[in-house]
Amino acid sequence: MAPSRLLIQTILIGLLTLLLTAVAKAQSSNQVLHFRGSENFAEIPHTDIASLRAATIEGWVRWSKLRESSRFVEFGTRDRCLTLALRGPRPDLVYEIRQNRTEPQAGRRRAGAIHVAGIVPLDQWCHIAAVSGPSGMRLYFNGMLVGSNDFQGSLANLGIRSPGYLGQSVWLTGDHLAFDGQMDDFRIWAEERTQAQIQQGMLQPPTNRHPTLLVCLDFERDLRDPRLGRVGIAQSRGVEVRVPSLPRPTSPPPLPAIIRGTLRTLDGDLLNRAIVQVLDLNGVLVEGRTGGLAVSLV
Repeated sequence: MAPSRLLIQTILIGLLTLLLTAVAKAQSSNQVLHFRGSENFAEIPHTDIASLRAATIEGWVRWSKLRESSRFVEFGTRDRCLTLALRGPRPDLVYEIRQNRTEPQAGRRRAGAIHVAGIVPLDQWCHIAAVSGPSGMRLYFNGMLVGSNDFQGSLANLGIRSPGYLGQSVWLTGDHLAFDGQMDDFRIWAEERTQAQIQQGMLQPPTNRHPTLLVCLDFERDLRDPRLGRVGIAQSRGVEVRVPSLPRPTSPPPLPAIIRGTLRTLDGDLLNRAIVQVLDLNGVLVEGRTGGLAVSLV
């Protein structure tokens, strides 16, 4: 006896419901790497990374506390390092490449830095991407270019002989406190990614292996699993994979408002030691707010 049309429809609806439930569960259970904020780190092997003359380092970060100079990621040593971190305990983001100060560079600059004040939001997810190489340094926040520098150094200039760290400084001093928060979708590319590529990849993780994708960690599996990259986490301490209390954005996150400029007198002379105050539409001072406004003056 052939099954009735109603029975077939009921079975199909049931299967579709199960499929949608599984998809929703998978989306809601996205796992991230959680840092407890004390003596915690995840170690990234340096072998495939130390020779890069062009690189893009990116990932989602959520600072639960703005701790003194806490690191997103750092490679190298005290005098020769690539750093993405807070500046002091403030919501300021710093991207720095520092070469050995005592090493002759034939007249070339030995360091490059980008400092964006007040841009890091507390307890919110943000996407950070740092590009280095022949085209100079570029820093992207939530897919928007927020700073650049013509310094052409990259990881290959640092003579790296030891692993890098997520959440911990390579300086290993008390001045740089451990990261307190969460990270997700950390990647290192052996190329200078464009703004369009960064914006597309923020919300659409790679599904296939790519020749320039060296590190691709989504923390959905074992920490040592490199997924689509070549490198996984070597060792870790004080971190755990968990479902975040605040889910990561599934749509483009808000872009920061950035003001850049040069202060001059009415006669056109540069104005030094000026105090700048920024007011919102209601006339309320916004200085010191996190994640809302960044002011960069030269």
